[in-house]
Amino acid sequence: MKLDFLDTKQAYLAKIYRDGKNAHYKTNPESYSIESISVTSESTIEAQLAAGGGMAVTIFKVKK
Repeated sequence: MKLDFLDTKQAYLAKIYRDGKNAHYKTNPESYSIESISVTSESTIEAQLAAGGGMAVTIFKVKK
């Protein structure tokens, strides 16, 4: 997911909720990970989605 829609002069913190390595909607529906990373408008977030899974991202401005 490209983040080129973000302000180019601003730093951000992205909190990412994504499927775990062995996630599956039938056999392992509660496998997930949560991570926080620094991002800018030049960043890209990679996603590997499990069957029936998904990903959510919350982006916060970093105060100077």
